[in-house]
Amino acid sequence: MVAVDTGTCMSQRAPEHRDPSRLLDVQDLTTVFTIQRHEVPAVRELSFTLDSGETLALVDESGSGKSVTALSLLGLIQPPGRIAAGTIRWRGVDVTQVDESEPRRIRGREIGLILQDPGVALNPVFTVGDQLIETLRTHEVTVAHDLRTRMLEHVARSLAVH
Repeated sequence: MVAVDTGTCMSQRAPEHRDPSRLLDVQDLTTVFTIQRHEVPAVRELSFTLDSGETLALVDESGSGKSVTALSLLGLIQPPGRIAAGTIRWRGVDVTQVDESEPRRIRGREIGLILQDPGVALNPVFTVGDQLIETLRTHEVTVAHDLRTRMLEHVARSLAVH
């Protein structure tokens, strides 16, 4: 497991790698929010790498930019926020320089986000099963029966006692 203290990581630069076999390579990521015509950085010059088989944990105080970092990696920053600088390479492809279809293709299939409060991630109007099936449907073309079976298999595996 690789734990990154974002407070420390923001002030240090990781060595630059352009290795396409590297899973994730973030260099000098800066994400800002425009508030009353002023750009306020939420993430400043963050750099780290992640190779296949490694786990990354962003650890720091509340309000330090962990969630904004994750949303930046997934291409989910909404105005008034934006990625102002840096590169995010997923499997060697800089996802900050491609059209929206590429980040959308990898979200949920290859990379995901587990929010601190899953209650805000799930819609109480729909069942958890239907919401999980919708994620599978977004990334795969399969018949509904197969989706429900796969969703139940995923849930059973995640709940299995090891």
